[in-house]
Amino acid sequence: MPACVKCGLDNMAGSRFCAGCGTAIPLISRCASCGTESPSGSKFCKKCGAVLGAAAQSVARTAPPLTGGPAIPGRAGAGAPARPGALSENLSKVKMILWACIGFYAVGLYLNYSSMSQLRAYYGQFADTSTSWFLIILDVALGGLTAYAAMEIAKGNVKVAKMSLVANAILGAIATLLFFKSGIISIALNGGLLVAAVWGRLLISKEERPLV
Repeated sequence: MPACVKCGLDNMAGSRFCAGCGTAIPLISRCASCGTESPSGSKFCKKCGAVLGAAAQSVARTAPPLTGGPAIPGRAGAGAPARPGALSENLSKVKMILWACIGFYAVGLYLNYSSMSQLRAYYGQFADTSTSWFLIILDVALGGLTAYAAMEIAKGNVKVAKMSLVANAILGAIATLLFFKSGIISIALNGGLLVAAVWGRLLISKEERPLV
């Protein structure tokens, strides 16, 4: 029970003014660490030195947030923790490579359709367009698989991306050899598909490599 500093009357706990003379009763700060009572306005415990009251709240507000350990370079950018759901630097590059492969397929689809149209215009109903149709269907199928892989890797799923990149690399290598004499456009298109697929696969391998 706090005693009045003026008249000495014992007052009930929690009283802010003396019941006998009306003098203000100083508040007591109790240390959360050791339980020792200190005079009102104290910033530190007189026994253990712990921060008291409003001073403790101020320290808690100004303390830097914990980051959960140092950032790991090469995963989501050095110096800052990754945002929840954000792709790492390598997977972001793989996603861009997949969309670049889709662009290669779009150009190949246009070229194959133009070639088939020229055959029909020149030979009419006797034109053999089976090869053009095969390449068109192949471009559409692998382009669709690559687009699906790009959407899946945005969710962090690399399984479909690995399968798509391997298929793109095989097609790029075979097409480069078969159509090597077809001109610079064919070489650039199929060679670019091969290089992009191999690069993307290497990035995924680097991402999956365990940290040491």
